[in-house]
Amino acid sequence: MQPSPTPFTSRAVLLSGVLVVIVVLIAVPLRAYIMQRGQIAALQAQKVASEKNIETLTARIKSAKDPGVVRHQARDRLHYVMPGEVAYIVLDSTAQDATTNVPVRAPDGQQVPWYRALWQSVQRADAN
Repeated sequence: MQPSPTPFTSRAVLLSGVLVVIVVLIAVPLRAYIMQRGQIAALQAQKVASEKNIETLTARIKSAKDPGVVRHQARDRLHYVMPGEVAYIVLDSTAQDATTNVPVRAPDGQQVPWYRALWQSVQRADAN
């Protein structure tokens, strides 16, 4: 009797084993390389955003050194007046309805002064 032919010879098994080892040895560094490329791209985007932020802050520093800008900010934010001037504060009745619970915010996003918030809470309590 003649032996039945085997579908895989020892050479084919050895060759497939070597190929599997080569694929595994290449896959691990390739995966690390791809991950590092992604990290590099993210860091470059972060660098561009940081540089833009630095430019914005540098422009703000330059504008803060201008006496006119400082004077304007002092008048708007701190309600300072020049000597001899009289300060008037106009209360805007359309800023907030007395029955709402939402605090009034200034145009620059800051909250209203504490005394106005206190008075508004008293008015809301009186309305209820």
